[in-house]
Amino acid sequence: MNLELSAGLGFGAGLRYHPKGADPDTHWSPYVGGYFGILALPDIDLFGSGGSMEWKPNIYIPLGLHYISLSGKFSVAFEAGYMHCFKTDISSSFDVPMIGIKVNLLFPWSLFM
Repeated sequence: MNLELSAGLGFGAGLRYHPKGADPDTHWSPYVGGYFGILALPDIDLFGSGGSMEWKPNIYIPLGLHYISLSGKFSVAFEAGYMHCFKTDISSSFDVPMIGIKVNLLFPWSLFM
């Protein structure tokens, strides 16, 4: 299990489950995840008084493949998922198919001191 926290165009948290994640000799690991977030959606009014920002809850369910190097200092994950954004009016809720690549590099603290 991995716990992930994110910030960007919104905020979110979720879990990823790696069925083969406990085996240290496995460098490629498939996973499935589930996330809950709050997405910032701009509401732009071109001819009015400007715009505003709408904060909308969403869920995201990815399937992916994660690689971790022998040293553990590099990892990359390839994923495809489905995001559902909730709106106050159910008929205006929407779904977004997504793909992503996540890259992680670990640097020794001595580089920063």
